[in-house]
Amino acid sequence: MSGRHDLPVGHLVDLLITTSAARGQFGSDYFSGGRITRAAAPARLVLVVLAGDPAGRGWWVGYPASRAVLVRPEDILAARDLGHAEPEAIDPTQEENGEERQL
Repeated sequence: MSGRHDLPVGHLVDLLITTSAARGQFGSDYFSGGRITRAAAPARLVLVVLAGDPAGRGWWVGYPASRAVLVRPEDILAARDLGHAEPEAIDPTQEENGEERQL
């Protein structure tokens, strides 16, 4: 998916998203920097980009609550690529040596 922000799959990204997206996509409270934060202003989150949305709506990102969340391009105020994510950040069932681990 392309556009103003092109999020690279398999990378950690530092996102600044709109207040309405923080509330709607991540709930009234969300994790930021390992802490719970109230969605009263644009949210800054560091997330793993898991995949582009097949329907072209945005990107699926990993969220600390062990679920994937859709982030839409129109909700992104700023994005910074932090580089490749560790394999276990992308798929928490994988060990560094490629073997599966139990969750």
